[in-house]
Amino acid sequence: MMARSRLWCDRLVYVVCGNRKQRFDGKGHRYRNGGSRILYIGVTALGKRRPSVSMARLAERAFGELRGVKTIRVHLVKCGRRRHVKTWQQLESALIRRFRDKFGFLPRYNETMGVRPKKRRLFSPTRLDAVIEELS
Repeated sequence: MMARSRLWCDRLVYVVCGNRKQRFDGKGHRYRNGGSRILYIGVTALGKRRPSVSMARLAERAFGELRGVKTIRVHLVKCGRRRHVKTWQQLESALIRRFRDKFGFLPRYNETMGVRPKKRRLFSPTRLDAVIEELS
């Protein structure tokens, strides 16, 4: 399901979630802590159409590969701006790393960890955990 949101802008992070928890990543490794509905965490580096294109591509794969997945949703995650820092890329990377720390592996359709994080901490680990918990 895709709808226009007030959060919509050129630079944001989106999380693609299925309606059913997945217990394994894309390589057959079992997640710790049960499972997660999160299938992919991405960033709109190429413009506003990216979440819809990504959702269509992932929906095609998920509906064919994953048992019981009937609907896919895209959730937008936005962060504040900072001078000379691409915060949206740092947020994507931080979310992927927190997901890996919690579940042991990357989300099912993520292949890389994203950009290397800056030395200073931009995002609170408890807030990142809350976002992941809410969407899982």
